[in-house]
Amino acid sequence: MFRVTNRKINGFRPVWAHFNGFSLLFDNPGDSYAPAGGSPELEQMFCREEEADTSFYSSLWETANGLERMARDYLFCFLPLHSYHVTVWDAINDFNVHKLPDPIRQEAEALLAGLPNSRCKESRLLPVMCADSGWFGSGSLAFEFDRLENWNNNGVVATLKPADSESAAILNNIKTERVKLNRFVEERFGFATATETYRPHVSVGYFANKEQGAQSAETVEQLNLMLAKELKDRKIVYSSISLYGMTDMETFIRKRPM
Repeated sequence: MFRVTNRKINGFRPVWAHFNGFSLLFDNPGDSYAPAGGSPELEQMFCREEEADTSFYSSLWETANGLERMARDYLFCFLPLHSYHVTVWDAINDFNVHKLPDPIRQEAEALLAGLPNSRCKESRLLPVMCADSGWFGSGSLAFEFDRLENWNNNGVVATLKPADSESAAILNNIKTERVKLNRFVEERFGFATATETYRPHVSVGYFANKEQGAQSAETVEQLNLMLAKELKDRKIVYSSISLYGMTDMETFIRKRPM
């Protein structure tokens, strides 16, 4: 196991790899955005520790980062608070764009290469990747903490569950619409861009390698118990979904709502 033993070193600050893509995300509540891309039309997801509407995120982030051995013993790279979000559906990105047929592939590659500013451009691909207001109906979706999980020794996520029966019904509708969108994209482009199964979650961070991740079970469970206690009475509430462009694991940009 790799360990930091030099008492003058407390940890490492990750540098996130460049990765462009489009995804549908739940819009974070409260004051959770900042100007982005040098364009008045764009804004970046930017969660703030003092924002009451995202106190669930703040408590999750603070508690997780307090367990320093995750980074020290397992080369775990914590995501910053400002990046916290819940993905609804993954669309075109650097990993799957090569599967698209010509000439759509060239158009998609140009959109990806042009992020974040290409989020404002007109393209026949962008409407395909969008969700409409019918996914939510007239209600709001409240989530609460379910449990912390190590996913494939690659990353650690806080899985979420509906906080009440109304939220459970809305989530079921979102899952249904998500399947429809996946099938539509598969029929049009020849492959589904997202997984069939949907498990809402907040990504806490990633292991630098799978070998370290495989040794982390005891510590991940310790953190799971800490979070279950800390987040017991906390919820996060969403009421809309938007299409975001991403340029790495901490930068998510949307078109500013009119």
